[in-house]
Amino acid sequence: LGALIEGATAAGLRRMIAVIADAGDDRSIALHRRHGFTEAGRLTEVGFKLGRWVDTTLMERPLT
Repeated sequence: LGALIEGATAAGLRRMIAVIADAGDDRSIALHRRHGFTEAGRLTEVGFKLGRWVDTTLMERPLT
């Protein structure tokens, strides 16, 4: 993730968005927080994973 952020910054992008499926495991959200992402919102029951409907967490990080 760090290399992706560096590449996006070098390319002149302004903001990075993450859409994380909520499957009951917060490790992905914790990883993004460690890299400077903050929660921007939540979409309920918009994905279907492992036989059930799941929410997604939206996170964002400024790059400038």
